[in-house]
Amino acid sequence: MPTRGLLCDAAGTLFAPAHPVAATYAEVVAEYGPRIAPARIHAAFAEVFENAPPMAFPAARASEIPGLEREWWRNVVRQVLARTAPPDTPLDFEACFDALFAHFSRPASWRLLPGAAQALAEIRARGVRVGIASNFDLRIHDILTGLGIADLFEAVVLPAEVRTTKPDPRFFRQALVRLGVTAGETLFLGDDLERDLAGARAVGITAVHAPSLATLSDLPNRVARVDATRRERTTN
Repeated sequence: MPTRGLLCDAAGTLFAPAHPVAATYAEVVAEYGPRIAPARIHAAFAEVFENAPPMAFPAARASEIPGLEREWWRNVVRQVLARTAPPDTPLDFEACFDALFAHFSRPASWRLLPGAAQALAEIRARGVRVGIASNFDLRIHDILTGLGIADLFEAVVLPAEVRTTKPDPRFFRQALVRLGVTAGETLFLGDDLERDLAGARAVGITAVHAPSLATLSDLPNRVARVDATRRERTTN
């Protein structure tokens, strides 16, 4: 069965921060409070982000989601600074958080990974339906537009819409429905071994680990190899 659908993770797979997250945090925090070494922020952010609750709000009205997502990020930043800022040091937390949230809302704060746009365009030209399936918040729409790739996707599936997050199988099943494809004819491209790869495989989607590609320019060839393998299996 040839590939008819490609679902992609977003941050870390197709695009990345233009500058290291920890360095950006350190620079912004220094404007409103203490100087903190980026290495300390990096370690704290990784721990806090990994242990944060899912950014999904199943009982909320759609109009409430942007505010809830913003509050989710406020809690992350608050915990990071609580672990890294020197005690009893003045810090205008709200102004600091507002600046960080605004920074990562801007497309200029992100960069496409090499080969991303060309690979996606080539795969679409082959008749494959391409979509985003990401745990990102609603700011992704402006980011995709600013990076010039929004028109390459026939579906953008987010926790705000399906009310759950990867690796929940329900997230992947909803992504398949929205893209109009089945698991057996779909590939998932992602960088996270658990949320992306294991989650996709649990519902029968073939998963490709983005770091296994030299650059995203290799993705069309990987899709072709997956299709060749599928053909061999059906003929043997």
